[in-house]
Amino acid sequence: MKTSFFTLLVFFLVNAANASSINISPVSVSLDNKHPLQTITIKNNNADNPFIFEAKAYYSDIKDGKNLSTKKTTADLIITPPSNRLLPQQANVIRIALHNEKKTYGETLYSLRLKEITSQADAKLANNHHKKNSNVSLALEANIPVFVYPVDAKAKLIWDIQKNNNLVKVRITNLGNSHLEIKNIDVYSEDTAKPLISKEINERLFVNASGIWELIIPAEKLNQKLYLKIVAGNKDFVKIINKVHTI
Repeated sequence: MKTSFFTLLVFFLVNAANASSINISPVSVSLDNKHPLQTITIKNNNADNPFIFEAKAYYSDIKDGKNLSTKKTTADLIITPPSNRLLPQQANVIRIALHNEKKTYGETLYSLRLKEITSQADAKLANNHHKKNSNVSLALEANIPVFVYPVDAKAKLIWDIQKNNNLVKVRITNLGNSHLEIKNIDVYSEDTAKPLISKEINERLFVNASGIWELIIPAEKLNQKLYLKIVAGNKDFVKIINKVHTI
């Protein structure tokens, strides 16, 4: 299946006495042996109140095309800091790193779970990562997908094209060993250097999953040789096989 991805995420806790507004960027993490460390930035947009949170890493599963966090924590990732306190309008970074660089031949999925701490004991927890307090309550929660790519990560695409006049239905199946982040599908004709159409997709195509999209081709180009091309967001991590297809 496929799932959407975005460049910025904002949370609002509207049912609390003091609403929390937090920016997180980016909203996914990509790691491999060549890139064992990545950071994300969290900003507290609240003008009056601090934002206190803890961060833990969990294993993830794919269900209905979505990367869902499980209840099982993992030591495969190092999260620094594991908890923090942001002053109003303050921003800080969280570092996510591979605990051990190891060669794997299949993509591994994790989730970075951020939880807001709302009790009076929050400062103690933020300042002492190992001290527990039974009065701590949790409010806002966010799950950020973490993708650990294998050695020789690739997305092998199988295309299926159905045409009905100027309507083109495109079905793409990923038979590789890593997911593909599809930003756009561009349509080119044999006599143009720029795309005739650039259809925004912004979806993840996981291993052994398929996605279906529809394109409208300009009527004057129907008798020409046309090409479809994938524009990928994670091309620095994944080799794309069969990125271009002829209609």
